[in-house]
Amino acid sequence: MTATEFCDGCSGPFGARCLFGAGHLSSWEATAPGRANEAPVKRTLSGIIGLALLLALLVVFQQRVGWDQAMQRALALPLWVHLAFVLLMAVSYGARAARMQLATLPVTAGQFTAVLRLSCIHVTANSLLPARAGEAAFPWLMSRYFGLRLRDSFPTLVWLRLFDLHCLFGAGLLGVMLGRYGWAAALLGQIAWLAMVPAGFWLLRRFGERFPRRGWVLAWVGDMLAKAPIQWRRLYAWTVLSWYSKFLALAAVLMLMVELPLQAAAAATVAGELSFVLPVHGVAGAGTYEGALVGVAALWGAGPDAMLAAAVDLHLLVLLVTVVFGLAGLLLPVGRPPTLQQRRAAD
Repeated sequence: MTATEFCDGCSGPFGARCLFGAGHLSSWEATAPGRANEAPVKRTLSGIIGLALLLALLVVFQQRVGWDQAMQRALALPLWVHLAFVLLMAVSYGARAARMQLATLPVTAGQFTAVLRLSCIHVTANSLLPARAGEAAFPWLMSRYFGLRLRDSFPTLVWLRLFDLHCLFGAGLLGVMLGRYGWAAALLGQIAWLAMVPAGFWLLRRFGERFPRRGWVLAWVGDMLAKAPIQWRRLYAWTVLSWYSKFLALAAVLMLMVELPLQAAAAATVAGELSFVLPVHGVAGAGTYEGALVGVAALWGAGPDAMLAAAVDLHLLVLLVTVVFGLAGLLLPVGRPPTLQQRRAAD
């Protein structure tokens, strides 16, 4: 099997071969029950809850702070702070794009500009749409720009999100342990947490093929395990760079807007990002993002009104940068998408 071939039923961009070898076959697609009727109801319910959270934030902020005070703290920051914030966010976006290209090789080889455009649009959609609806943009964009099929791009997204969750919880653990036990314990805890990644992939390669596949759920999980990334070390390194550069930018700005120790600002910003992982959150994260920041900062004695004002300012600043990067991504030049004949040839 060559470097550009995929085994039957397990074609995918992660290192160009199935983790379990050419004998592995996909089994969950034929056994998964149809759920088309449930999806519209869930989307509608999530949209209603998202709008309700947005309205609740508008009312509470007006009563406790006043919208005439919005962005006052952020605008009062020195220019160099804004420039450093944008630079760190740009590093985060660039690292995300590099990770995405690495995860989708060889399909995206030599097309970093197109991947960067795709990544900017995907992040913007995820940030602005409720209930993780923006995730649907990834397989559509991969099909549009690179002709990659859904069954190939979906496992990519699943594994990238698993890396994101591990990195997010690790950053949250670092912030909590810094506050309670100090630097030494926090570093030891971080090393132990990071060691879970190589240990997990070692176990996966050793025992993953024995994973039970009874029923469509276990069959689906088994197929996702089979399509685990081979270059997981580099992928996780890009994940860490992407998230920690963003956390540094958010925590620094938050500390300048409201009096908070480093560990409190770090834990609060991580909690805010984790709020986007919830099955239901406000439109553009409104309400849930601020609630996470205020709730976690309260553990360090931060006043709710001052923290709410800072959280709204930080959220608006992040959304502004997100929209700017999304629009900038649309301006990036990309090649022509593959034709129907090229897609069929790839199949």
